[in-house]
Amino acid sequence: MIGRGFFREERGILWVDALMLACILAAMAGCMHMYRTSAQLRQENALQTTAIYLAESELDYLEATEFEGNLHAGSYDWLGLPEDLAQHGGSYEVRADVEEDGAAMWHASVVVTWTFGSRSESIRMERLMRHEKKKRETG
Repeated sequence: MIGRGFFREERGILWVDALMLACILAAMAGCMHMYRTSAQLRQENALQTTAIYLAESELDYLEATEFEGNLHAGSYDWLGLPEDLAQHGGSYEVRADVEEDGAAMWHASVVVTWTFGSRSESIRMERLMRHEKKKRETG
């Protein structure tokens, strides 16, 4: 009788150990899923932040071109360094359109499209700029 009760209690302990091991493994699998999701979100955030930087930079380049007196209505490709279009594992395409908005204003809009793997996203930024007459000094 002592032997039978001992084995019966030992089997119960094995079941409890197996159940605890299953819970630990399920928790570890859940943590790995959360880690993978957070890494993907961090990558997407880096890509979007870079796209915002590129859009603002393109608008700044257009404003500098206008200050030099070389801005005209039409479409512009990326005016910066070509290596800026491949960052954080993604590839970017920058396209700007400039239109005259009355006699004293330019309306510039920039669309930045980026691809990462099979996904593609884009953002759009706009800016109004005044016509600046470049004053040239003659000497």
